[in-house]
Amino acid sequence: MRERHLAVIDVKPGSAMESQSGVQMQWPRIYGAFEEPAGPKKTACVVMHPTSNFMGHYLISPLSKRGICCLGLNSRYADNDTALLMERVIQDLGAGVNFLRRLGYERIFLIGLTVATASRHGFGEGFVNCGARRRNRKIWRS
Repeated sequence: MRERHLAVIDVKPGSAMESQSGVQMQWPRIYGAFEEPAGPKKTACVVMHPTSNFMGHYLISPLSKRGICCLGLNSRYADNDTALLMERVIQDLGAGVNFLRRLGYERIFLIGLTVATASRHGFGEGFVNCGARRRNRKIWRS
């Protein structure tokens, strides 16, 4: 069984009244979980939802077994969307991509489970939509 690692990523603080937590305002961090595959660090992906906890996402282990590192990433608004700002979520996503780059991954893809995800992930090297209602995967590359 592959070892699952905790990702602790510092992010830029928001403005006053953007978060409910004083600790989050002083030292904002986001968290994720990932499994690194054996072999060279070539391809990685990120799965994320603005308010859901994706650290236990079902794609992390299967993709790792196939040679792709998968980071299940939480935004700073995990489990609480009362003060959610999508601009901060996109910044958190970018911090996750930079984290994988610092680990040495060459290609990073963003994976979404709904069509609405494409509007958030409209940047990066690629976006894979695995929509529940669709049988064909769509890949967008910028």
